[in-house]
Amino acid sequence: MYSFLEEESESFPILFASLFFALGSPLFTGRLLFGRGIVLFLGFIFLYLRKYKEKRWIYLFAISFFSVWTYAGFPILLILSFFFLLGDYFTTKHLTYKPILYTVSGLALGMILHPSFPNQFEGYFLELIVQAFPPTDTEAIAEWLAPERGLIWGGIWFLLLFIIHHMFHENEFSPIQKIFLSLTIIYLIFGISSLRLFEYYFLFGYLFCFSGKPSPKQINYAGIAVLLLVLFPITYGKMKQQYEFTDPNPAFNTADWIKKNLPEEKKIFLSWADYPYFVFRVPEKQYLFGLNPIYSWAFDQKKYMLQRSFFEGSTLDYEQIPGILGYKYAVLNLNYYKPVADALRHSEKAELVYENNRYRIFRMIGTNK
Repeated sequence: MYSFLEEESESFPILFASLFFALGSPLFTGRLLFGRGIVLFLGFIFLYLRKYKEKRWIYLFAISFFSVWTYAGFPILLILSFFFLLGDYFTTKHLTYKPILYTVSGLALGMILHPSFPNQFEGYFLELIVQAFPPTDTEAIAEWLAPERGLIWGGIWFLLLFIIHHMFHENEFSPIQKIFLSLTIIYLIFGISSLRLFEYYFLFGYLFCFSGKPSPKQINYAGIAVLLLVLFPITYGKMKQQYEFTDPNPAFNTADWIKKNLPEEKKIFLSWADYPYFVFRVPEKQYLFGLNPIYSWAFDQKKYMLQRSFFEGSTLDYEQIPGILGYKYAVLNLNYYKPVADALRHSEKAELVYENNRYRIFRMIGTNK
């Protein structure tokens, strides 16, 4: 990022730009701290931009190839190559096909030589198409939903003000700035409808602001002050809350109890949101399903609705559902399913066998069938 922006801008304000990237949006910072493929993929985007500028087309092929193995957001490279094609045409009146051809070839070969080939195509369809327009009977996943208004405003206001400043104080934008601004607007619109796309609004808006003429020093100093005095405390507070909410120790303690006390029990009735903690700690057990419930819905909608109605307590005799599906022990997260956990505690059809501040394990009586 630094090497690309240093070449694109007339005078790159490294301190301001670094603080801006880290603190400019609590929502963006929080998304990065998930530490998933997006962090590595952002590096691929910056490397792609740099090699495009150097006209090192074979590098575009390699970056595109490996990006497919890294993160499902790899179509962004195709979008970038298309916008670059348009930008070159409007600037030179000539079409330069090499970047888009090398990008498409790299993406295609990456998909063909993918370790999951050809099964990843079903995953792309479910996550990029079906989940973008989720069926009404599936559970809502936070990152696929439209963020709350307060979350949206808290995530965009600082960058949005900086974008507006550049739009009114720069007389002329470079072709690549126009591309970044167009993508910023596009992803802002889609980011409002799905939290999963929000980081690209911030990324392209950031690139738009720092790839052109630098702001006056007074603006930079004022921006640094706002970042340190306003946004840093907000970001720190939100990240602290997130870490406390996702503290893995209660889940690990529960999983350790299962491993020690239920060594012969192979199947554990567990919600999708808790899957990462338990499979990390006790990978030898068989859990209800993995992290994303859209796959369970696609595999067997009837079974999916049965397990959902258990955790929601939304049907008569919901206590029988684990046994119907072949499970004897059920784990309930009190953060999400406390009403059902409280009801089971007083039910004759369930026996509480373990409890901590976040989890309860029940043996479902009379359902081991």
